[in-house]
Amino acid sequence: MKKNLHFYLTACAVVLVMFASCSKEDSNLPDEINQVDISEAGKNPDDLLLSNQNDRVALSGYLYTQTNATGNNQVMIYRHNWAGALTYVGAVSTGGSGNGKSLSSQGALAIDRQQNRLFAVNAGSNSLSMFSIDPSNGSLTLLDNEPVLAVTPISVTVHGDKVYVVNDGSNNIRGFQVTGGNSLLLLSNTSKVLSSSGAGPAQIGFSPDGNWLHVTEKNKNYIRTFPVNASGYALPGSNSAAIGKTPFGFCYGRNNTMVVTHAEANAAGQSVGASYSGNNSNSLSALNGAVATSQSASGCVAGTIFGRYAFVTNNISNNISSYYIAQSGNLVLVSGNAAATGNAPTDICLSNSNLFVYAINSGDGTISAYLRGVLGTLIPIGTTSGVTTFGAGLVSY
Repeated sequence: MKKNLHFYLTACAVVLVMFASCSKEDSNLPDEINQVDISEAGKNPDDLLLSNQNDRVALSGYLYTQTNATGNNQVMIYRHNWAGALTYVGAVSTGGSGNGKSLSSQGALAIDRQQNRLFAVNAGSNSLSMFSIDPSNGSLTLLDNEPVLAVTPISVTVHGDKVYVVNDGSNNIRGFQVTGGNSLLLLSNTSKVLSSSGAGPAQIGFSPDGNWLHVTEKNKNYIRTFPVNASGYALPGSNSAAIGKTPFGFCYGRNNTMVVTHAEANAAGQSVGASYSGNNSNSLSALNGAVATSQSASGCVAGTIFGRYAFVTNNISNNISSYYIAQSGNLVLVSGNAAATGNAPTDICLSNSNLFVYAINSGDGTISAYLRGVLGTLIPIGTTSGVTTFGAGLVSY
Protein backbone atom coordinates (compact mmCIF):
# COMPACT_ATOMS: atom_id res chain seq x y z
CA MET A 1 0.00 0.00 0.00
CA LYS A 2 2.87 2.41 0.80
CA LYS A 3 4.40 1.71 -2.58
CA ASN A 4 1.07 2.40 -4.25
CA LEU A 5 0.65 5.74 -2.47
CA HIS A 6 4.23 6.75 -3.27
CA PHE A 7 3.63 5.87 -6.92
CA TYR A 8 0.42 7.88 -6.93
CA LEU A 9 2.02 10.98 -5.42
CA THR A 10 4.87 10.80 -7.90
CA ALA A 11 2.37 10.42 -10.73
CA CYS A 12 0.49 13.49 -9.49
CA ALA A 13 3.65 15.59 -9.74
CA VAL A 14 4.33 14.31 -13.25
CA VAL A 15 0.77 15.03 -14.37
CA LEU A 16 0.95 18.54 -12.90
CA VAL A 17 4.12 19.34 -14.82
CA MET A 18 2.65 17.91 -18.02
CA PHE A 19 -0.52 19.92 -17.60
CA ALA A 20 1.42 23.14 -17.01
CA SER A 21 3.33 22.61 -20.25
CA CYS A 22 0.18 22.16 -22.35
CA SER A 23 -1.75 25.03 -23.86
CA LYS A 24 -5.45 25.38 -23.22
CA GLU A 25 -6.19 24.50 -26.81
CA ASP A 26 -4.23 21.24 -26.58
CA SER A 27 -5.91 20.16 -23.35
CA ASN A 28 -8.53 17.41 -23.27
CA LEU A 29 -10.13 18.91 -20.17
CA PRO A 30 -13.78 20.02 -20.25
CA ASP A 31 -14.44 23.51 -21.59
CA GLU A 32 -15.41 24.94 -18.21
CA ILE A 33 -11.97 24.10 -16.82
CA ASN A 34 -10.27 25.88 -19.72
CA GLN A 35 -11.59 29.22 -18.48
CA VAL A 36 -8.55 29.45 -16.22
CA ASP A 37 -5.16 27.82 -15.97
CA ILE A 38 -5.78 25.66 -12.93
CA SER A 39 -2.20 24.50 -12.83
CA GLU A 40 -1.07 28.12 -12.27
CA ALA A 41 1.89 27.46 -14.57
CA GLY A 42 2.77 24.42 -12.51
CA LYS A 43 2.82 26.37 -9.24
CA ASN A 44 -0.61 25.67 -7.77
CA PRO A 45 0.42 25.16 -4.11
CA ASP A 46 -2.49 22.83 -3.29
CA ASP A 47 -1.35 20.54 -6.13
CA LEU A 48 2.37 20.85 -5.46
CA LEU A 49 1.74 19.77 -1.88
CA LEU A 50 0.63 16.39 -3.20
CA SER A 51 4.13 15.64 -4.46
CA ASN A 52 5.84 16.74 -1.25
CA GLN A 53 4.23 14.34 1.22
CA ASN A 54 7.36 12.42 2.22
CA ASP A 55 6.69 12.05 5.93
CA ARG A 56 4.13 9.23 6.15
CA VAL A 57 3.64 9.74 9.91
CA ALA A 58 2.63 13.37 9.30
CA LEU A 59 -0.16 12.14 7.03
CA SER A 60 -1.90 10.45 9.97
CA GLY A 61 -4.52 12.32 11.97
CA TYR A 62 -7.97 12.28 13.56
CA LEU A 63 -11.59 12.93 12.60
CA TYR A 64 -14.40 13.95 14.94
CA THR A 65 -18.16 13.84 14.45
CA GLN A 66 -21.02 13.92 16.92
CA THR A 67 -23.84 11.42 17.33
CA ASN A 68 -26.48 14.11 18.03
CA ALA A 69 -28.24 11.43 20.06
CA THR A 70 -31.00 12.29 22.51
CA GLY A 71 -30.16 11.73 26.15
CA ASN A 72 -26.40 11.43 25.69
CA ASN A 73 -24.77 13.25 22.82
CA GLN A 74 -21.26 11.98 22.08
CA VAL A 75 -18.30 12.94 19.94
CA MET A 76 -16.99 9.98 17.96
CA ILE A 77 -13.24 9.77 17.33
CA TYR A 78 -11.64 8.19 14.26
CA ARG A 79 -7.97 7.88 13.45
CA HIS A 80 -6.83 7.90 9.85
CA ASN A 81 -3.49 6.37 8.89
CA TRP A 82 -0.93 7.63 6.36
CA ALA A 83 -3.03 6.12 3.54
CA GLY A 84 -6.28 7.78 4.66
CA ALA A 85 -8.02 4.64 5.99
CA LEU A 86 -10.18 5.19 9.09
CA THR A 87 -10.21 3.30 12.39
CA TYR A 88 -12.81 3.96 15.08
CA VAL A 89 -11.15 4.93 18.37
CA GLY A 90 -14.04 5.63 20.74
CA ALA A 91 -16.63 8.16 21.86
CA VAL A 92 -16.75 10.82 24.58
CA SER A 93 -19.91 12.31 26.06
CA THR A 94 -20.53 16.02 25.49
CA GLY A 95 -22.38 16.31 28.79
CA GLY A 96 -25.42 17.39 26.78
CA SER A 97 -28.13 15.99 24.55
CA GLY A 98 -28.67 16.02 20.80
CA ASN A 99 -32.10 16.17 19.23
CA GLY A 100 -31.98 12.86 17.36
CA LYS A 101 -32.68 14.29 13.92
CA SER A 102 -30.90 16.06 11.13
CA LEU A 103 -29.64 19.52 12.08
CA SER A 104 -29.66 20.59 8.41
CA SER A 105 -26.52 22.60 9.06
CA GLN A 106 -22.77 22.75 8.60
CA GLY A 107 -20.42 23.31 11.54
CA ALA A 108 -22.00 21.40 14.43
CA LEU A 109 -18.37 20.97 15.52
CA ALA A 110 -15.56 23.52 15.42
CA ILE A 111 -11.88 23.05 16.13
CA ASP A 112 -9.17 25.38 17.40
CA ARG A 113 -5.94 23.68 16.38
CA GLN A 114 -3.72 26.32 17.96
CA GLN A 115 -5.16 25.78 21.43
CA ASN A 116 -6.09 22.10 20.88
CA ARG A 117 -9.77 22.60 21.62
CA LEU A 118 -12.95 21.13 20.14
CA PHE A 119 -16.42 22.68 20.43
CA ALA A 120 -19.74 20.87 19.96
CA VAL A 121 -23.33 22.14 19.93
CA ASN A 122 -25.99 20.17 21.81
CA ALA A 123 -29.24 20.81 19.94
CA GLY A 124 -31.40 18.88 22.40
CA SER A 125 -30.16 20.38 25.67
CA ASN A 126 -29.44 23.83 24.17
CA SER A 127 -25.84 23.93 25.32
CA LEU A 128 -22.27 24.19 24.08
CA SER A 129 -19.48 21.79 25.03
CA MET A 130 -15.74 22.42 25.00
CA PHE A 131 -13.08 19.69 24.94
CA SER A 132 -9.31 19.66 25.10
CA ILE A 133 -7.51 17.53 22.50
CA ASP A 134 -4.46 15.49 23.42
CA PRO A 135 -2.04 16.10 20.52
CA SER A 136 -0.28 12.80 21.12
CA ASN A 137 -3.28 10.54 20.54
CA GLY A 138 -6.29 12.72 19.56
CA SER A 139 -8.22 11.84 22.72
CA LEU A 140 -10.77 14.28 24.13
CA THR A 141 -11.36 15.56 27.66
CA LEU A 142 -14.59 17.42 28.41
CA LEU A 143 -13.74 20.77 29.98
CA ASP A 144 -17.09 22.54 30.12
CA ASN A 145 -20.71 22.37 29.00
CA GLU A 146 -22.67 25.62 29.24
CA PRO A 147 -26.25 26.60 28.33
CA VAL A 148 -26.54 28.94 25.35
CA LEU A 149 -29.76 30.48 26.72
CA ALA A 150 -31.36 29.98 23.33
CA VAL A 151 -33.12 27.18 21.46
CA THR A 152 -31.55 24.61 19.10
CA PRO A 153 -27.92 25.59 18.53
CA ILE A 154 -26.89 24.02 15.22
CA SER A 155 -23.52 25.53 14.23
CA VAL A 156 -20.47 26.88 16.06
CA THR A 157 -17.37 28.88 15.09
CA VAL A 158 -14.21 29.93 16.97
CA HIS A 159 -11.61 32.67 16.54
CA GLY A 160 -9.03 33.13 19.28
CA ASP A 161 -10.83 32.98 22.62
CA LYS A 162 -14.24 33.94 21.17
CA VAL A 163 -16.83 31.29 20.26
CA TYR A 164 -20.21 31.92 18.63
CA VAL A 165 -23.20 29.71 17.96
CA VAL A 166 -26.25 30.21 15.78
CA ASN A 167 -29.58 29.01 17.16
CA ASP A 168 -32.25 27.76 14.76
CA GLY A 169 -35.12 27.80 17.24
CA SER A 170 -34.38 31.28 18.57
CA ASN A 171 -33.30 32.87 15.27
CA ASN A 172 -30.26 34.44 16.89
CA ILE A 173 -26.55 34.13 17.61
CA ARG A 174 -24.84 33.99 21.03
CA GLY A 175 -21.22 34.51 21.99
CA PHE A 176 -18.87 32.91 24.53
CA GLN A 177 -15.35 33.57 25.73
CA VAL A 178 -12.87 30.87 26.71
CA THR A 179 -11.57 31.85 30.14
CA GLY A 180 -8.77 30.30 32.15
CA GLY A 181 -8.15 27.82 29.35
CA ASN A 182 -10.89 25.44 30.49
CA SER A 183 -14.15 27.37 30.98
CA LEU A 184 -16.80 28.92 28.74
CA LEU A 185 -18.27 32.28 29.72
CA LEU A 186 -21.51 33.33 28.05
CA LEU A 187 -21.05 36.95 26.99
CA SER A 188 -23.85 39.35 27.76
CA ASN A 189 -25.23 41.54 24.99
CA THR A 190 -24.06 39.17 22.25
CA SER A 191 -27.53 37.88 21.44
CA LYS A 192 -28.17 39.29 17.97
CA VAL A 193 -31.17 38.41 15.83
CA LEU A 194 -31.20 36.94 12.34
CA SER A 195 -33.13 38.61 9.52
CA SER A 196 -36.52 37.37 10.72
CA SER A 197 -38.32 34.49 12.37
CA GLY A 198 -37.98 31.24 10.47
CA ALA A 199 -34.72 32.36 8.85
CA GLY A 200 -33.47 28.78 8.77
CA PRO A 201 -29.77 29.30 9.57
CA ALA A 202 -27.39 26.72 8.15
CA GLN A 203 -23.91 27.83 9.26
CA ILE A 204 -22.09 30.47 11.27
CA GLY A 205 -18.45 31.36 10.62
CA PHE A 206 -15.87 33.98 11.51
CA SER A 207 -14.37 35.90 8.61
CA PRO A 208 -10.65 35.22 8.05
CA ASP A 209 -9.65 38.32 10.05
CA GLY A 210 -12.08 37.54 12.88
CA ASN A 211 -13.83 40.91 12.65
CA TRP A 212 -17.08 39.67 11.11
CA LEU A 213 -19.51 36.80 11.56
CA HIS A 214 -21.40 35.34 8.62
CA VAL A 215 -24.60 33.28 8.81
CA THR A 216 -26.32 31.66 5.83
CA GLU A 217 -30.12 31.78 6.00
CA LYS A 218 -31.51 29.07 3.79
CA ASN A 219 -35.18 30.02 4.17
CA LYS A 220 -34.73 33.75 3.47
CA ASN A 221 -31.93 33.51 0.88
CA TYR A 222 -29.68 35.87 2.81
CA ILE A 223 -26.13 35.85 4.04
CA ARG A 224 -26.29 37.84 7.27
CA THR A 225 -23.17 39.66 8.48
CA PHE A 226 -22.46 40.80 12.04
CA PRO A 227 -19.56 43.14 12.84
CA VAL A 228 -17.44 42.02 15.81
CA ASN A 229 -15.84 44.80 17.87
CA ALA A 230 -12.36 44.79 19.39
CA SER A 231 -13.69 43.14 22.57
CA GLY A 232 -15.21 40.27 20.59
CA TYR A 233 -18.81 41.40 20.92
CA ALA A 234 -21.12 41.02 17.92
CA LEU A 235 -23.05 44.09 16.80
CA PRO A 236 -26.40 44.15 14.95
CA GLY A 237 -26.31 42.43 11.57
CA SER A 238 -27.12 43.33 7.99
CA ASN A 239 -28.27 41.24 5.02
CA SER A 240 -26.67 40.47 1.68
CA ALA A 241 -28.91 38.79 -0.88
CA ALA A 242 -27.58 35.39 -1.93
CA ILE A 243 -27.16 34.97 -5.66
CA GLY A 244 -29.02 31.64 -5.53
CA LYS A 245 -31.75 30.05 -3.46
CA THR A 246 -31.18 28.15 -0.21
CA PRO A 247 -27.64 29.29 0.68
CA PHE A 248 -26.23 26.58 2.92
CA GLY A 249 -22.58 25.80 3.67
CA PHE A 250 -19.57 28.01 3.11
CA CYS A 251 -15.80 28.06 3.36
CA TYR A 252 -13.11 30.66 2.71
CA GLY A 253 -10.83 30.39 -0.30
CA ARG A 254 -7.81 32.35 -1.50
CA ASN A 255 -7.76 36.13 -1.17
CA ASN A 256 -10.57 36.03 1.41
CA THR A 257 -13.07 34.68 -1.09
CA MET A 258 -16.19 33.13 0.44
CA VAL A 259 -17.49 30.06 -1.39
CA VAL A 260 -21.18 29.34 -0.71
CA THR A 261 -23.35 26.43 -1.78
CA HIS A 262 -26.95 27.00 -2.87
CA ALA A 263 -29.31 24.03 -2.82
CA GLU A 264 -31.93 25.84 -4.92
CA ALA A 265 -34.74 24.43 -2.76
CA ASN A 266 -33.47 20.92 -3.62
CA ALA A 267 -34.71 21.20 -7.20
CA ALA A 268 -33.39 18.32 -9.29
CA GLY A 269 -30.11 19.14 -11.00
CA GLN A 270 -30.31 22.85 -10.15
CA SER A 271 -27.76 23.35 -7.35
CA VAL A 272 -25.16 26.08 -7.78
CA GLY A 273 -22.09 27.43 -6.08
CA ALA A 274 -20.95 31.05 -5.90
CA SER A 275 -17.97 32.99 -4.66
CA TYR A 276 -18.36 36.29 -2.81
CA SER A 277 -15.91 39.09 -2.13
CA GLY A 278 -16.06 41.49 0.80
CA ASN A 279 -15.69 38.87 3.52
CA ASN A 280 -13.80 41.29 5.75
CA SER A 281 -16.60 43.85 5.54
CA ASN A 282 -20.38 43.97 5.81
CA SER A 283 -20.88 44.12 2.05
CA LEU A 284 -20.73 40.78 0.28
CA SER A 285 -20.74 40.77 -3.51
CA ALA A 286 -21.02 37.77 -5.83
CA LEU A 287 -18.04 37.65 -8.17
CA ASN A 288 -18.89 35.68 -11.32
CA GLY A 289 -22.46 34.64 -10.77
CA ALA A 290 -24.02 31.30 -9.97
CA VAL A 291 -21.92 28.35 -11.16
CA ALA A 292 -24.14 25.35 -11.83
CA THR A 293 -23.17 21.78 -10.90
CA SER A 294 -26.14 19.99 -12.53
CA GLN A 295 -26.48 18.19 -9.18
CA SER A 296 -29.19 18.17 -6.51
CA ALA A 297 -29.20 19.56 -2.95
CA SER A 298 -25.69 20.95 -2.60
CA GLY A 299 -25.00 21.41 1.08
CA CYS A 300 -21.71 21.32 2.94
CA VAL A 301 -18.40 22.51 1.53
CA ALA A 302 -14.73 22.26 2.52
CA GLY A 303 -11.72 24.07 1.07
CA THR A 304 -8.07 23.13 0.67
CA ILE A 305 -5.31 24.72 2.75
CA PHE A 306 -4.15 27.15 0.08
CA GLY A 307 -7.70 27.97 -0.97
CA ARG A 308 -7.51 26.78 -4.58
CA TYR A 309 -10.20 24.07 -4.40
CA ALA A 310 -13.57 23.58 -2.74
CA PHE A 311 -15.40 20.25 -2.45
CA VAL A 312 -19.21 20.16 -2.07
CA THR A 313 -21.52 17.34 -0.98
CA ASN A 314 -24.75 16.88 -2.94
CA ASN A 315 -27.30 15.35 -0.59
CA ILE A 316 -29.74 14.02 -3.20
CA SER A 317 -27.31 13.28 -6.04
CA ASN A 318 -25.10 11.24 -3.65
CA ASN A 319 -21.83 12.66 -4.90
CA ILE A 320 -19.22 15.39 -4.48
CA SER A 321 -18.65 18.36 -6.79
CA SER A 322 -15.31 20.14 -7.06
CA TYR A 323 -14.52 23.79 -7.81
CA TYR A 324 -11.38 25.76 -8.54
CA ILE A 325 -11.01 29.26 -7.07
CA ALA A 326 -9.15 31.59 -9.44
CA GLN A 327 -6.82 34.43 -8.48
CA SER A 328 -9.68 36.85 -9.11
CA GLY A 329 -11.89 34.86 -6.74
CA ASN A 330 -14.04 33.62 -9.62
CA LEU A 331 -15.42 30.14 -9.12
CA VAL A 332 -14.86 27.51 -11.83
CA LEU A 333 -16.56 24.11 -11.87
CA VAL A 334 -13.98 21.35 -12.17
CA SER A 335 -16.45 18.47 -11.97
CA GLY A 336 -20.10 18.30 -11.02
CA ASN A 337 -19.58 14.63 -10.19
CA ALA A 338 -16.02 14.38 -8.91
CA ALA A 339 -16.76 11.25 -6.86
CA ALA A 340 -19.69 9.12 -5.74
CA THR A 341 -20.59 8.99 -2.04
CA GLY A 342 -22.84 6.86 0.11
CA ASN A 343 -26.50 7.71 0.64
CA ALA A 344 -27.32 11.36 1.42
CA PRO A 345 -23.90 12.94 2.12
CA THR A 346 -23.83 15.89 4.51
CA ASP A 347 -20.72 17.14 6.32
CA ILE A 348 -17.34 17.17 4.59
CA CYS A 349 -13.79 18.04 5.61
CA LEU A 350 -10.16 17.75 4.54
CA SER A 351 -7.47 16.10 6.64
CA ASN A 352 -4.88 18.24 8.38
CA SER A 353 -2.36 17.10 5.78
CA ASN A 354 -4.55 18.53 2.96
CA LEU A 355 -4.33 15.15 1.23
CA PHE A 356 -7.54 13.33 2.18
CA VAL A 357 -11.23 14.27 1.88
CA TYR A 358 -13.94 12.75 4.10
CA ALA A 359 -17.73 12.95 3.84
CA ILE A 360 -20.45 11.69 6.18
CA ASN A 361 -23.38 9.89 4.56
CA SER A 362 -26.46 10.42 6.70
CA GLY A 363 -28.61 8.02 4.73
CA ASP A 364 -26.56 4.91 5.50
CA GLY A 365 -24.46 5.98 8.50
CA THR A 366 -21.06 5.83 6.80
CA ILE A 367 -18.00 7.97 6.13
CA SER A 368 -16.52 8.00 2.62
CA ALA A 369 -12.78 8.61 2.26
CA TYR A 370 -10.91 9.95 -0.78
CA LEU A 371 -7.36 10.64 -1.82
CA ARG A 372 -7.11 14.12 -3.32
CA GLY A 373 -5.57 14.29 -6.79
CA VAL A 374 -4.30 17.19 -8.89
CA LEU A 375 -6.73 19.53 -10.62
CA GLY A 376 -9.54 18.92 -8.13
CA THR A 377 -9.88 15.17 -8.67
CA LEU A 378 -10.81 12.63 -5.99
CA ILE A 379 -9.86 8.95 -5.79
CA PRO A 380 -12.01 6.74 -3.48
CA ILE A 381 -10.19 5.04 -0.61
CA GLY A 382 -13.01 3.21 1.15
CA THR A 383 -16.09 3.49 3.35
CA THR A 384 -16.38 3.19 7.15
CA SER A 385 -19.69 2.32 8.82
CA GLY A 386 -21.00 2.98 12.32
CA VAL A 387 -22.00 6.67 12.18
CA THR A 388 -25.48 7.59 13.39
CA THR A 389 -27.78 8.63 10.55
CA PHE A 390 -28.61 11.88 12.36
CA GLY A 391 -24.99 12.59 13.28
CA ALA A 392 -23.67 16.10 12.70
CA GLY A 393 -20.42 17.92 12.13
CA LEU A 394 -17.07 16.68 10.81
CA VAL A 395 -13.67 18.18 11.60
CA SER A 396 -10.08 16.98 11.36
CA TYR A 397 -7.06 17.30 13.65
